Amino acid sequence: MNPWELVQIGNCGAAIETDQGWLVLTHGVGAMRKYALGAMLLDKSHPARVLGRSRVPLLSPPDAER
Repeated sequence: MNPWELVQIGNCGAAIETDQGWLVLTHGVGAMRKYALGAMLLDKSHPARVLGRSRVPLLSPPDAER
């Protein structure tokens, strides 16, 4: 688990089917209740198997905008 999703992690809608697997956009809550968006790729045949996850948030607010 990444620091930006320590408090909570969830999905942001339905998974998207790609040739490489299922793309899932996620939201996470880290320290100080800072929200961020990330992504993970699940195995197409066995979706419980995580093939990869974003190591850094794809989108998060700057501290000044929180």
